[in-house]
Amino acid sequence: MNVLFDLGNVVLNWDPQAIISSLNLTEVKKRAIGSELLGSDYWLELDAGCSSEAEVIERLEQNSVLSARDIQQCLDATKTSLLEIGPTIELMQQIADQQIQMYCLSNMSRETYAFIKDRPLFNFFEDLVISGEVKLIKPDPDIFNYALDKFSIQAADTLFIDDSQANIDSAAQLGFCTVLFDRSDDCYQQIRALLGLHSKSC
Repeated sequence: MNVLFDLGNVVLNWDPQAIISSLNLTEVKKRAIGSELLGSDYWLELDAGCSSEAEVIERLEQNSVLSARDIQQCLDATKTSLLEIGPTIELMQQIADQQIQMYCLSNMSRETYAFIKDRPLFNFFEDLVISGEVKLIKPDPDIFNYALDKFSIQAADTLFIDDSQANIDSAAQLGFCTVLFDRSDDCYQQIRALLGLHSKSC
């Protein structure tokens, strides 16, 4: 069995509301960050590799209360907020100890991946696919098939872990074993059971 991990909210913390709250902006601008950037098509364009951060900043500031500096502040805060989720790192170490191969498939911009790619956690992965680099994005089945081909693995032999129901549904239709990740103890226990790992000691 192989394990295919998502990153945001699985391996790395992803909390848009906390990011917005941390910004040194007015409440009006914070709301605009939420609706016009983090919760908008611009964000999908970044993840899909269709636009660069510079292009998004240039286009968004023309029709927004947000300045280029405001937008860049959010983009920078997003990168630094992506901290490792401790229990997941512990799980990954346990998986590695059993010589089970791990891979990564994440929706993420090129710029964000460039910021985090040298972290030690990436040593766990045999290989990875980042949406912004390949210009495909989950839940499109094409990115799953691209990953399977790149990794030379089979869906039926792979456990896919993601926090998005849409992504899980897409993977399941392709034959992956799946776990919808919610950071609960039960979820970690489910993953360990599927992989034949002993539960973590208290």
